[in-house]
Amino acid sequence: MTIYLLPEVSEWLKKEELKMRKKVRSREDVLRRYPRLVAHLVAESLGYFTPRDAAAVILAYKYRRPFSCEWFLHFQKYSPGATLEDIGEAVIEESIRRRHSHKGFMNNYRIAKSIVDESINGREPVLASWF
Repeated sequence: MTIYLLPEVSEWLKKEELKMRKKVRSREDVLRRYPRLVAHLVAESLGYFTPRDAAAVILAYKYRRPFSCEWFLHFQKYSPGATLEDIGEAVIEESIRRRHSHKGFMNNYRIAKSIVDESINGREPVLASWF
């Protein structure tokens, strides 16, 4: 099914996307604007990502750029034909889809959110969140 947008609607969407891109330019912008998504991504990664790393994944996704890390490269190894952009998108989608299950050992949303809050206040962990 093809969806055709009226030219004025298409232009409005382009302007909105540009506005959004202007608002989110750095990891700090992502941390402040999407702290819950960052926390879910930290939880989904089982602590592999620090809040700044999770923010970088979201920023790369937003601008349709690849984000390279061992975790994503591992996924790519078992997903022939998948790009790093595809893997980043899939990880973010899974983080959102499984957000209600982030309650167990090493993937606790509340702990991840408190780590993100500390990061916003300038106390970023140096190593992975749970170690």
